[in-house]
Amino acid sequence: LALEDSRAAVGRRDGEEALAAARTARALQPWAASPYVQLALVKEHIGDLAAARRWILKALERDSRDWRLWLLATRIETKAGRIEEARQSLARAVELNPRSPLFADVARP
Repeated sequence: LALEDSRAAVGRRDGEEALAAARTARALQPWAASPYVQLALVKEHIGDLAAARRWILKALERDSRDWRLWLLATRIETKAGRIEEARQSLARAVELNPRSPLFADVARP
């Protein structure tokens, strides 16, 4: 419910409430990746890319096998101008889900 509250707050453009709800979710399930993903998304939404990157890395510490987290890391790193890190994150996403049509045009080694 806290994650849903955070998403709804983002929709209302209420960044403070979105962060507070995401932090509540993290307090309730600190082992889960999803609260950290939401914190990354909120920080990305409000333009704090350094914090967004820190949160997505924490999410990846909890679930490094989810290709979607690597794709989100790619987006955040690209926006932050961290192109080499973005390439590495994209490569990991492709490695985890090579048959995805999203990656049809991605050059593979």
